[in-house]
Amino acid sequence: MGDLDTQLAFMYGELQGYPKVFKALMSAVSVREASDIVLTKYERPADQSEGARRRRARYGEEIRSLLTGGGKKEEPAVTEWEARQKVVSAAVGWYGRKEADGSHRAIIDIYNGHVPLANGYRVKDTDSWCAAFASAAAIAAGCTDIIPTECSCGRMIGLFQKAGRWVEDDAHVPSAGDYIFYDWDDKGTGDCTGWPEHVGIVVSVCGNTVRVIEGNKDDAVGYREMAVNGRYIRGYGTPDYAAKAVRV
Repeated sequence: MGDLDTQLAFMYGELQGYPKVFKALMSAVSVREASDIVLTKYERPADQSEGARRRRARYGEEIRSLLTGGGKKEEPAVTEWEARQKVVSAAVGWYGRKEADGSHRAIIDIYNGHVPLANGYRVKDTDSWCAAFASAAAIAAGCTDIIPTECSCGRMIGLFQKAGRWVEDDAHVPSAGDYIFYDWDDKGTGDCTGWPEHVGIVVSVCGNTVRVIEGNKDDAVGYREMAVNGRYIRGYGTPDYAAKAVRV
């Protein structure tokens, strides 16, 4: 309970069950606006008066000030956590897009529009597109300097390995924004080292449960829940989000 990242991850996972609230929060531009959304649309206490709203927003401003060092120039303008959430938010924003109605093409277009295009190959609408989805999230979030773009899961692992950001241990406990790779031929014994067939982006970790957003899951963008060290986990790409922290 005393770990901020754990609290934030739990809150992020909890809010996935309230899509309207989550969507409103993602577009909030101030502490007061976000505070009012949580107060009136999520917690919904008996007292929702203007006085209560001002008081709650003041608490939020005080906490924000504590976490950012009172706005000192030495503090990050973009934290590691915020950098992670940019990638997660981009991926989550495509939830529900699918092949059946062609809405997945917008994701593929983002991937194909990136320069340089990995191996010079343009992904077709009929190709498997899980890696293109994972790459498109990095492109949309402006994180291609720390996340390799590829349309092949195996080649993407190779790029993570080359960058020194690959975790081979299946029992690794990931963080939001990490890339999880799967091998559907995993026998469930020992550390899986087979060829990967699928990839997703970790949204949150709560206890022993990893929540993942994936492209091309049943021909659509959808969620999956995996147990830490569960069968089929090939390993993790762990982008250097700390390098994205910008100081002002």
